[in-house]
Amino acid sequence: MRVWRAVGAVGVVVGVGAGVLGCGGGGGDRAQKTVSAAAVCGGALSPQAAKSLDFLMGSKEYLPSSGSDADLTGAATELRDGYVAGVDAEDLDVKPATACAVPDLRTVGTSDLRVQFSFATAQEADRKTFSEHVRYGIGRNAFVNSDWAYLYFDCVSPRLKGSTEKQPAIVESVLSNAALSQHRSEPDGTRRKIDEANLSVLNSVALKVAGKLQCADNGGLTSDPALRPADGA
Repeated sequence: MRVWRAVGAVGVVVGVGAGVLGCGGGGGDRAQKTVSAAAVCGGALSPQAAKSLDFLMGSKEYLPSSGSDADLTGAATELRDGYVAGVDAEDLDVKPATACAVPDLRTVGTSDLRVQFSFATAQEADRKTFSEHVRYGIGRNAFVNSDWAYLYFDCVSPRLKGSTEKQPAIVESVLSNAALSQHRSEPDGTRRKIDEANLSVLNSVALKVAGKLQCADNGGLTSDPALRPADGA
């Protein structure tokens, strides 16, 4: 497991969000500076994923700085520029690319949730167990708990030169949910409902990035996947 995954789901600075929130005073003013979940992550969230975000955050209001289409495009571009066919993912010069960061509406300078992308090895993507996570059969593989979600998908694309069906680029998408890990939000639901809400949000963002990468068949991702644990999970 790479170092960036081992870091706890701590709040990260989101400069634009801090500026937007800092301008306002009263509650009425805040209403003019928030958007719905449908506008978060550059509009990447499906209706179900948007509902899942509301459930996870305990809110229906988000800062306009909660990710844009440019962030999604930028993440895809970083993956494209860093990919070298046949080179192990650990040796690629690709830092985790943030496609979406949802700032906390109450605590200036922190993010409640973020989604990042990188590459993975087949060994990482194909493992059957992951400590304290439940495995789901979405994309190539997915692992979820209340604080983190990992979704892997294969990408064969002209944008990732040298990727083929026999040797696809394996994209790793990771959602970190700091709102839950730091107890800023406590959704009223079962562990499974929380886990699957995380996965629903991650899947939507991953699908959007897969489209921007021009992955064949969108990397096997769909807008409304069946959310159920994989056999043996």
